[in-house]
Amino acid sequence: LIAIDNAYSTGATGMCHSQSPLFDNVTIHRLYSPRFVTNADDSGDGSLRQALTSANASATTFNSILFSIPGDGPHTINLASPLPVVTGPVWIDGFSQSGAEPNQSLFLASTAVLKIALTGTAAGPGANGIEFVPGSYGVIRGLAIGGFQGAGIRSQSTGLIVNGCHVGTDAAGTTAVPNGNGIERVSGQTDIGGPATVERMVIAGNTGDGIRITGARSTGN
Repeated sequence: LIAIDNAYSTGATGMCHSQSPLFDNVTIHRLYSPRFVTNADDSGDGSLRQALTSANASATTFNSILFSIPGDGPHTINLASPLPVVTGPVWIDGFSQSGAEPNQSLFLASTAVLKIALTGTAAGPGANGIEFVPGSYGVIRGLAIGGFQGAGIRSQSTGLIVNGCHVGTDAAGTTAVPNGNGIERVSGQTDIGGPATVERMVIAGNTGDGIRITGARSTGN
């Protein structure tokens, strides 16, 4: 079990103590000072590509990537090539963008307001949207991911949580922006969506499978 200390710290280390035994085998990770995406450029300072590159360079800490792009949005990041694969622990939070909100409805398909979209129509043959490789783990929230010939999200992660995203549609969730597959789990453990209203996913419009689970041990997913 992995627990996240969601207070963005200045990097000081510390211990977490429970006053009574609650869980065994709990690993607690602190999210260190976040890396901000401040524009919708494909590359360069303030881009998502640069934030991922910087996070990979400090893979011994749990990195967080937050969005603070000026304007109402939605903001579309058009990628001309695949993003760097994720090699360490990282939390990518599209709901951090101003105006974004997770779903609040118990019964409607989704009332989520997404303000960050990744589009891979120009990213190249077989490109994946966000890919976690072996040894990595983390969280993806509040992103619309579409237009990738590979998978919108591809995971070989030790543990990946994906919730509140639109995979295969635009930010509004009403127009198809197909990926080859929506979410592809190759190995490791992947948690998609969940019972809480804020975790609701929209996975639609993809040309292949919405969710594809492969590998020798397709359990724990």
